[in-house]
Amino acid sequence: VSPPSRHQAVAILAQAGLESGMWPCLVLLALCRPLAAQPQPPGRPQQAEHPLPQLANDSALLHGCALTVAHCIVGTARTFGEPRVYTSILRHLVLPAAPRRCSRFFYVLDLSSGTDSPKGGSFRLGERDLWDGPWKLLQPTDYLLDPSLPGSGFHSSYFDPWCIFQCVPMFDKNRLCLGLVRRHEDSVGRVFSWVVRSRPDLAWSPGGGPGPLRRLSAGSAYALFARWKEGHELPMDLVLVVPRRFAEPLLEEISHRCHTLAEAELHECRTWSCDCWIQVFAKERGIDLRPLELRYTIVRISGASYSDDKYGWNGFLQHNRKLRRAILGDRDTMRDVGHAALPRHASAPLPVAAVVPADHVGCSTFVERDLCSARRARLLGVGFWLKSSIRRARPKVRFHVWRPEGIGASGPLNTSRLILRAVLPLRGLSDEELSLDAGFRGIIVRPPLRLRPGDCLGWTVCGEVPFPFDDGPDVAGDGAGAGPTMVATAGVCAGTAVMGWSEEMPELPTEGTNR
Repeated sequence: VSPPSRHQAVAILAQAGLESGMWPCLVLLALCRPLAAQPQPPGRPQQAEHPLPQLANDSALLHGCALTVAHCIVGTARTFGEPRVYTSILRHLVLPAAPRRCSRFFYVLDLSSGTDSPKGGSFRLGERDLWDGPWKLLQPTDYLLDPSLPGSGFHSSYFDPWCIFQCVPMFDKNRLCLGLVRRHEDSVGRVFSWVVRSRPDLAWSPGGGPGPLRRLSAGSAYALFARWKEGHELPMDLVLVVPRRFAEPLLEEISHRCHTLAEAELHECRTWSCDCWIQVFAKERGIDLRPLELRYTIVRISGASYSDDKYGWNGFLQHNRKLRRAILGDRDTMRDVGHAALPRHASAPLPVAAVVPADHVGCSTFVERDLCSARRARLLGVGFWLKSSIRRARPKVRFHVWRPEGIGASGPLNTSRLILRAVLPLRGLSDEELSLDAGFRGIIVRPPLRLRPGDCLGWTVCGEVPFPFDDGPDVAGDGAGAGPTMVATAGVCAGTAVMGWSEEMPELPTEGTNR
């Protein structure tokens, strides 16, 4: 049957290999290519209205300093222009660390929220806003504004389906800032003692900075640690206090390969995060990373979606997919099939009334053509919109992989007989434990499921169907990270589908059969 409605769900696929009998998750020319040398940041033109310090004189100015500090203030500018933010940076971070004349400031900043996550809020600044505000107190030695996202020289780990792209723009700004620091060092013939990497949206508390850096051991790097249970803690990525000899590893070489979800699980990190990436890398490189008591507050823009109910796990995954597409472009072999899982003001129930017996109280199954794979691939995850919550398997929901009998990889889903090939695993949970709140939700398929051309994702619900259907207007959206999602025109069938019903949840066939 062809339902006059749209099922809002997205399946995330990774294209499989091209060789017969091979199932690599990704096939790219750059898969085994060694990392290309990263370019140095471009020169910043001098401006007559706001000239940068003359580097030739800077060597003499630093001559009497027993300890020198390069402050790398990098990230999204957001609230940097608020006096309470930049005055606190000077008073509580900079001045206690070293004498003002022995400190220099380097900036790599985004002046808009174009590539920022929803938790950062929406804003746009201009360069004049910096000169009229924070740079009056914290004059830059060098700076780079609105740098492009990195786009070349990637290690093969960046093509892993679960590379954490959320951290890549920030880590690349660290790299660019260190390039500015090195350029200054080359110009004045003097190397800084310490590099302090911090964010521009932190309001520092009195006594909340690292204090005099001369009291810290130059044999360790420092960060604020977050502890979630005894013996388990992670360095937070917001501030790093780094002896100069550790700056290249922690601010540049760390991004030579990507941190993956599997790596976070292997090292038993509480979260798949930039914090875990830093800890794993530091341990691998033998860098002693010590906790430092720091006190600051992240100053958010009004309306920023930073709370868990507004920006949780699924919001994180959506932004990670958005960055992945923006950075890898056409080289990204992850694809979305289906429709963008968007919120609706109104939704209709599953349109089965015409084909399902009125007294049916069992399970409904839905398999849609737009959730079929046209090529060999691996199923990585499913994103969907729930109009109502699921509480301890009520209603009971299960996702399956079906294969239409006698149907190839293309053409309409015109069949009344399907072969059940697989059940999506719920890692660490039984079917009876599944609970999900209403809204956009997703399931990561671990390990990925292999799909053959013509295999289709479907779901079965025993009870009231929690997935909405509607004839709403087309809305361009990211879905579960989006990409080439297929969205039907309003009022036109989303694609042929097969619906059926049964007394019980369909189970995998017994060994020796495929029906």
